Amino acid sequence: DAFFPLFGTNHKFNGYQDFFFVGRHANNVGLVDINAKAVLKTGATSKLVGMLHYFNAAADLPNDGDGYLGTAIDLVFVKKINSYANLKIGYSQSFLSDDFLELDTQAGDASNAIAAGNEADVQNWGWVMLTINPNLFKWKKPVETK
Repeated sequence: DAFFPLFGTNHKFNGYQDFFFVGRHANNVGLVDINAKAVLKTGATSKLVGMLHYFNAAADLPNDGDGYLGTAIDLVFVKKINSYANLKIGYSQSFLSDDFLELDTQAGDASNAIAAGNEADVQNWGWVMLTINPNLFKWKKPVETK
């Protein structure tokens, strides 16, 4: 059995690298994500968010492995620029196990396979996101006077 979030909340539960995105573990061994999150305020308008994920199979593996699929670390620096904009800079590092690579190869989806060739069990990536959410139209209800 596997837990299926209804509306694609995979980053909330499964880390930022999308190794276990919605549906990938369907009809497979399922996924247990034991995770911890910490937020460190780095200034009046900034913070550092860290998340640690420990991935394990929810069912027995076909190769009699121990079920450990890997560990991931996600770090995100958030800086509020003004009332309608912020900047996020993220970095993720994953340490995948042999059991994960075995399952990924067995899945038969070459677009998602990581175990091809000499690619390392360690995967990482970084990203930058600028979010601008202006309030273009603002209407304030007039105060009634008597």
